[in-house]
Amino acid sequence: MESKPAKSERLMSIDALRGFDMVWIAGGATAITNLDKALGNDSTKLLADQMHHAKWIGFTFMDIIMPLFLFITGCSLVFSFRKRLETQGKRKVYTHVIKRFFILWLLGMIYQGNLLSWEWSKIDFFSNTLQAIAVGYLGASFILLLKEIKWQIVVTSGLLICYWALMNFTPGFDLSVDGNLAIYIDKMVYESHMGNPEYPWILAGMTFTVTVMLGVFAGHILTSLNVAKIDKLKKIALFGVLLTIAGYTLTLHEPCIKKLWSSSFTLISGGYCVLLLSLFYLIIDVADYKKWAAPFVVLGKNALLVYMLFAYNRFINLGAIAEKLLFGFKTYLNQWYPLVVSCMALILLWMIFRYLDRKKTYVKI
Repeated sequence: MESKPAKSERLMSIDALRGFDMVWIAGGATAITNLDKALGNDSTKLLADQMHHAKWIGFTFMDIIMPLFLFITGCSLVFSFRKRLETQGKRKVYTHVIKRFFILWLLGMIYQGNLLSWEWSKIDFFSNTLQAIAVGYLGASFILLLKEIKWQIVVTSGLLICYWALMNFTPGFDLSVDGNLAIYIDKMVYESHMGNPEYPWILAGMTFTVTVMLGVFAGHILTSLNVAKIDKLKKIALFGVLLTIAGYTLTLHEPCIKKLWSSSFTLISGGYCVLLLSLFYLIIDVADYKKWAAPFVVLGKNALLVYMLFAYNRFINLGAIAEKLLFGFKTYLNQWYPLVVSCMALILLWMIFRYLDRKKTYVKI
């Protein structure tokens, strides 16, 4: 891992969307939950309910966070991959892809796999979003080496259909928590070294790759030469609508299950990711309204560092720091105190990464 200024040109809407994604896992969801605690009305309860993942079948706002991380990886991959192939050749590209895959995997084990416990019995080999990104990134990178987009589409569609068929038509298995094929395979391979028993990883690598590839296809549209921005926007928006319709149509046969990363969930979440990208692209790149996105951009440029240090308060708890700064106001703020603390934590997060951005310091792998 290295910390150095970014040299390549970036598309601001992608950085802003990545930062938007980071906000929710670094304190945004907590702020909405605390808003509901303060007001306690039907509207705030509706919002607060969206800050939790669906227990099994269904889809909430928080269910888009992990797919969006993978999707944006695919968008960015198009920009970096093309340049690397032109300047470094396939051999060095392969080396970079494998290196990045292992670093992401290792960081995932450090973050959630208990690697730093140094106790064999506690280590989980595959349990984290970064590892899902690693697998999706690896698969998408090899698919990208198929230079013709039509073959990229064929392989991606094949992975989606194959996962759907295996999960729905393998004899003796269903889509329940304890009876599905994907978790059965994980239990056989990892035994006591698997994380949450409701989340499969090995077989789901097929749809992780599909999610990253949906970002790649959006990236292809964004990098189209001699195409006006408004036309790119129309294509991206249409792509998002079609994916969403296809996903909800598939739910007539297969339920939308985020924990299994079902094919229907892959299409629905992918559709929403594309539509979010089209919204950010419309406002930032087409309409040229950029100032509002600055807080998101500084987080998006350093997303890996945001995730490793501040996501879910796993390593650094900004909420606890904010509470130490504001504890004197607790008596006066009453039920509003938790919300104010949450907002202060987000302000601290922004201040840290605004400083890093001004210093042109970005953590990359």
